[in-house]
Amino acid sequence: MIERRMFPRFPVRLRAEISQDGDESFEAVVIELSRGGLSLETTKEIAELLAQGGSVLMPGERFRVQLEFSESTGCSGSLKVECLTAHARRISQSRYHIGARFEGIETGEARLEAYLNWCAQQRGC
Repeated sequence: MIERRMFPRFPVRLRAEISQDGDESFEAVVIELSRGGLSLETTKEIAELLAQGGSVLMPGERFRVQLEFSESTGCSGSLKVECLTAHARRISQSRYHIGARFEGIETGEARLEAYLNWCAQQRGC
């Protein structure tokens, strides 16, 4: 299989808040992270609430993610990004994976870079 991603992905487990257009935020878990995007795991209910008129997020739909890096990684603080949905897949009766690419980093670009460098040194997070 040919890897088409521009940036290496790192497996992570980071708590995140996701929202759309300033609406209420929902909890999710970031399970993969790179310089260009992320993969989230969330509940079916949250995936449906984020969908704009559909049953789940569709490719091209936008949402925001905010996550916190822990002090133990040497890059504590938050990362806020605008995301564009690449895919939403059901992984079980009640769980979904949402893959997204970054459209813009609002805050924390240096923290993201430092965290990913830390991940590379750890060979995973």
